[in-house]
Amino acid sequence: AMLRLKGEGEAGANGGPNGDFYAQIRIIHHADFDRLGLDLACEAKISFSQAALGAKIKVPTIKSETVEATVPAGVQSHTLLRLKGLGIHREGGKTGDEFVRVIIETPQYLSAKERELLEELAKIRGESVATAKKGVLGKIFG
Repeated sequence: AMLRLKGEGEAGANGGPNGDFYAQIRIIHHADFDRLGLDLACEAKISFSQAALGAKIKVPTIKSETVEATVPAGVQSHTLLRLKGLGIHREGGKTGDEFVRVIIETPQYLSAKERELLEELAKIRGESVATAKKGVLGKIFG
């Protein structure tokens, strides 16, 4: 985008009025945040346990500090949490909000105890899941 400041350029020839000053503005994408007006958006990865039980998590802010956000129990993946007033501040004006999209991560590897506990939870909830392989092949591939 180009910004024009009328009459703020160099002095005109032969005592004429000042010219215009043009500045080219380039907005660089931030690695952690997306911007929509004065609002910011980022993502935070949480575990299944944190999603199911609720949690307090640390999230980044545009000021390079972290704040604590409350994840409510039973939150679903891709839910937006609103952090009021932590967006872009317009001088003399209002401040936007920061929105944190929670992403529930599924563990790729489980210990034997973790697998046992999750199988028990699935059994209590009446859910059908693949159970651990038994025997020599189960030890090699499980």
